Amino acid sequence: MKTLVITGGPCAGKTKVLGLLQEEYADQALFVPEPATMLLSGGFPVPVNEPHALAFETCIFTLHNQMHEVFQMMAAKQGKKLIIRDRGRADCAAYLKGGEKHYESFFGLTLEETYEASDAVLHFESLATGDPEKYEKKYDNGVRRENLEEAIVAEHKTRAVWERHPDWTFITCKGGIPAKMERAREKIEELLQD
Repeated sequence: MKTLVITGGPCAGKTKVLGLLQEEYADQALFVPEPATMLLSGGFPVPVNEPHALAFETCIFTLHNQMHEVFQMMAAKQGKKLIIRDRGRADCAAYLKGGEKHYESFFGLTLEETYEASDAVLHFESLATGDPEKYEKKYDNGVRRENLEEAIVAEHKTRAVWERHPDWTFITCKGGIPAKMERAREKIEELLQD
């Protein structure tokens, strides 16, 4: 069974594309929601300082691990060929103050070891770097509220965390959601054929 991670900075179209893909591929793939959104929409307070941010990322990392195991079992039981994740464990490194080094020392895994849980990664570019004017109009998704500068930093850190994955594909904002859907479909069809 294959696993595809869809990641990217804030306001990259991940939620929209994943919703559309779920409608198309529900019979072949199992979709895993983003742990950070689950926690924040469930009442976990938005981190306000470094110790709180570390506690938050620890919760996200733990939830990623548990959800990975549970969704693997569910996919096997339901006969699904593919698991599609809204972000992956390595995303935690992008949001930790110490980045990759802090991630590795705190969680005991290198990013390369983390990559083993995913066969492919699609990185959708954030509007913050691809079309900053649009980002300014759309940046509040009701759960996360990065301003433009914070979103640009998050986009670059997320890229840096994932770009060494052996099957990482960066998809720009050009063409909007339709272009991201097209590239996502291509990768899904490729993974389903393997």
